[in-house]
Amino acid sequence: MLIAAKEKYHALATRGSNLSRSVLDKTGISPEDLSKVHRVPALVAFAAIIINLLLIFSRYNTGWVKGFMKIDGKVPCHP
Repeated sequence: MLIAAKEKYHALATRGSNLSRSVLDKTGISPEDLSKVHRVPALVAFAAIIINLLLIFSRYNTGWVKGFMKIDGKVPCHP
């Protein structure tokens, strides 16, 4: 029973591997191109950390808002 399950697993794994290769061949994507893509999640994660830190620090330091809103050296007052 265990041997039959292993054979079915290997058959499905081989079929899936062949299917993914055929799809990549049809789209023109090479394994070298896929090896370059592994850096993308790391870059996105790094950018997300920077953005989140900026958001956290800006929440507690609102002085930049007044400086940004100054017109002719004065903060406009709205009634």
